[in-house]
Amino acid sequence: VNPGQTPNYFSAMSESGDTSQASIPSGTRHKKRSQNHHEASREKYIDIDFTLKEIVNIHGGGSVYCISFCDIIPSLWTYFAAVGGRSASLFSIDADDSIRSIKSFTTEDRGDEFYSSCWGANADALPLLIVGGKKGIITVINVAENLVDKVLVGHGSSVNELRIHPFNHSLLFSASNDCSIRLWNLQTEVCVAIFAGEKGHTNQVITIDIHLLGNCFASAGMDACIKIWNLKDPHLEVAIEASNSYDPLKIPRTSFKTYIQQLPLFSTLKIHSDYVDSVRWVGDCILSKSTRCRVVLWSPATNTSTDSAVILQEFYLPSGENWFVKMDVCIPLDIFAVGNTWGQVFVYPLSTFRNKY
Repeated sequence: VNPGQTPNYFSAMSESGDTSQASIPSGTRHKKRSQNHHEASREKYIDIDFTLKEIVNIHGGGSVYCISFCDIIPSLWTYFAAVGGRSASLFSIDADDSIRSIKSFTTEDRGDEFYSSCWGANADALPLLIVGGKKGIITVINVAENLVDKVLVGHGSSVNELRIHPFNHSLLFSASNDCSIRLWNLQTEVCVAIFAGEKGHTNQVITIDIHLLGNCFASAGMDACIKIWNLKDPHLEVAIEASNSYDPLKIPRTSFKTYIQQLPLFSTLKIHSDYVDSVRWVGDCILSKSTRCRVVLWSPATNTSTDSAVILQEFYLPSGENWFVKMDVCIPLDIFAVGNTWGQVFVYPLSTFRNKY
């Protein structure tokens, strides 16, 4: 990514400037899975020799929905958290490549279940493990002091994914079944903004990812729609600045004026026709995965219309019908990895398309 070059649609802003409160549609978590298969071109995936080093189990067993590395603090980049069930387990990869279990955090609420996690940092640069899930409650854990630092409440349904801003580690994004994405200030605990409403998602938001320049983010979900939202909106920047100076000890938290962004920069239904459960930025392009065995690398074509896209490549994912099976990208190695229904992990090359993004 060249910080000196920003595509026009990233720097554009919503023309309406509408800051009115929008009604957020309620959503429920569906267990339905698509049974249809997409006849995508079947690209060959590359064979890479990986060595199984170790197998570890998370506390309490059950499904593991998310693994997140503490990559925002350089000295702790070998630490990672695995969440699933009511537990978040913390591990470290040692110098001999062995995996060491450090500690585990378990919620006392037997009706809750963790779906996602990410890492933040407090004012003293100490690591914060952030988890969210079924109850829609976001819990911020101070790992160093082994205690719950704060709890963020606002979503009306489950939290499906959490992401931290690439530059400002006090800004947290959360995607929810209530059809909205929320932006939180971890230091002052206020909800800075809600991305939803008139042109927002019409069904559960399953996945989000923030551009490495920090000026926009992508979202997708059960409505098969992929949207790009503006983080350089002047109204949003004012709200972020106000949240930084907000003092909850002097002013009630409920009195903070949360900004509502209802119009995304870009929105398209032309990439997928079923649930989109994972999106990741690759430079200025987007890698998106649906439940029809398709992963697509594409670029918004905003010079033609507000919903057109240029598809660069399609990848076939065998047995990829189940939703909530996430993927991730390794930019230095030009690869991405994704799992399927049968527990297989596929690694695909991106180096062929370096010049395209």
